[in-house]
Amino acid sequence: GRRGRRAADAALPRRLCVDEREFRSQLPNLLDAAGMQLVPAVLEVGDFVLSSEICVERKSVSDLFQSFSDGRLFRQAENMARHYKVPCLLVEFDGRNFALQAEAEIPAELQEGNVISKMVLLTLHFPQLRVLWAKSPHATVDAFREIKARHPDVDVRKAEEAGAGLGGAGDDGDANEAARELLLALPGVNPQNARNVLRSVRSVRDLSRMSEEQLSPLLGPANARKLHEFFNATLSA
Repeated sequence: GRRGRRAADAALPRRLCVDEREFRSQLPNLLDAAGMQLVPAVLEVGDFVLSSEICVERKSVSDLFQSFSDGRLFRQAENMARHYKVPCLLVEFDGRNFALQAEAEIPAELQEGNVISKMVLLTLHFPQLRVLWAKSPHATVDAFREIKARHPDVDVRKAEEAGAGLGGAGDDGDANEAARELLLALPGVNPQNARNVLRSVRSVRDLSRMSEEQLSPLLGPANARKLHEFFNATLSA
């Protein structure tokens, strides 16, 4: 009966960890009203941690565009993938429009600067990344409730410790973001071996001039071959 359903609802996992900066938005109030137990924390990785395995980076549409422009989103996805089994990107719309761009504007092939192309590249580089689409903050609440119903509560201490010391920087924190985005789009380069390249190679130009033997310690033999063949391929009309 109704009492049994209420008891079952009360037994569901409800606790999630929320980065303190997210309390400037409407979503935490909506989650609280829906019965979620919010634990404020200073998170270096993600905006919401739903369980020990699930971390969510939340973006409004305007923030998504800005995060692609400054390269921040690639860094955030890399950090989530390093610390969580199920990293998630939540793209939250305002309840009116529910598209990043008009269908007629979506290119048939990848194009530099196009947001759909950038989303494709992001998911190619981070195949474990899950993209959640929410038409409004209320839809986000529904999605979080459904996810929480199937996963245990978050370990707050572990969520706070994930990425401790990142502080928005790192070995490659000052690298030119446009060059970094280009680097991640090259054949044979992935988020794991890209860090080796960023530590050891000064520029993309220098990288293009390296031999396969020089690339191998940075990328691994198979990836070194892919990248070397790409840089040295003969163009034909």
